Amino acid sequence: MRSATRLHRSLLFLLLLGGCGDPSGPGSEPWKSIQLDERIVHAYTDFGLNLFGALAADAPASNIFVSPTSAAFALAMTYNGTAGETARQMARALGVEGMTIEDANRANREWLDALASTGDRKVELSIANSLWIRQGFPIQPDFLERNQTFYQAEVQELDFSSPAAVKTINDWASRSTRGRIPEIVDEIGDEVLFLVNALYFKGDWAHQFDKRRTRPEPFTLPNGQRKSVQMMRQEMKFPYYRGDGFALTSLPYGSGRFSMVLALPDEQSDLAGFYAKLNAASLEQWIAGQAGTIEVALPRFTVEWEETLNDVLIALGIEDAFDELRADFAGINPNRRDLHISEVKQKTFLKVDEEGTEAAAVTSVGVQPTSASPALIFNRPFFLAIRDNATGTVLFMGQITDPS
Repeated sequence: MRSATRLHRSLLFLLLLGGCGDPSGPGSEPWKSIQLDERIVHAYTDFGLNLFGALAADAPASNIFVSPTSAAFALAMTYNGTAGETARQMARALGVEGMTIEDANRANREWLDALASTGDRKVELSIANSLWIRQGFPIQPDFLERNQTFYQAEVQELDFSSPAAVKTINDWASRSTRGRIPEIVDEIGDEVLFLVNALYFKGDWAHQFDKRRTRPEPFTLPNGQRKSVQMMRQEMKFPYYRGDGFALTSLPYGSGRFSMVLALPDEQSDLAGFYAKLNAASLEQWIAGQAGTIEVALPRFTVEWEETLNDVLIALGIEDAFDELRADFAGINPNRRDLHISEVKQKTFLKVDEEGTEAAAVTSVGVQPTSASPALIFNRPFFLAIRDNATGTVLFMGQITDPS
């Protein structure tokens, strides 16, 4: 896999998405909306959609599965080490420029705590953060304290010259993603710090697909070619939203706090047309506007995705952090002016079957010197997102252009 994002300090982010399956049962609690600082929720939703939009524009015919929540947590930890214009650019990209760093950290901790307790035995969601420091490299105590206090980050010094350091970081990544992301660092060069975020989600469908109804059906690729996929069919009918050139529905997990949002462009339209209408406000409106009922047919598929996010983040305005001459990470070490991010990488895994969904993602950063019908059949490229309805958090989003 590609090398981790590096700063002459390496930052590593890990995201994990797990399975969804059976209806909620004993041990699940009715979910209620959780009131968080709206500035954070709205900011990170916008950031996630901007991040995904840039990725989709660069690869319109490819499968994409990104975790904006994992990327946001990783960048938020990194933000604590920035100063000057580097800090201002990162704050603007994350959408927190109107908040003090203390307010942003407190809001992120509330967000982290809200996500950590699902109250549903059919859904597992875990988030872990860690900082891995080159042995002997001095780090500002305030930087470490903030990330430990607000992000519950595990902090450990390692001998980066030893091959055991790579194994230690990768073992942590594997444990944090239940083995779905077994490796995030392949080698360590000049890095002095890795920041890693791992997010794992596993949820059972509130209404499982009947395996006896799954059968081969054609799926049309962006180039018009057709491939045979295993199409799952759902007997339960779900509310849906009929938009201009697309239809949208949500399939709940467990007690319903979490759901997979699915959008299918009409046959005469495409994903680009759907994305032109997609933003934070429209997504909320479409989800709230679901009515009526419709049957759903969805491919059974597994996707593994990996991407270096440097160019996309630079396009979103985080420029100086990647520049060896302009980057300002005085919050990490005020005596070293050569620190910069060398790479931000995310690796994800998604599995969707009759019982549920399993997905994982890893992001690393390094610092170094259709029309309404009785059934909605997802047999052509579609958009998906996994969302926490209690907080409004979009944990993952992506496009599936080839589920074969």
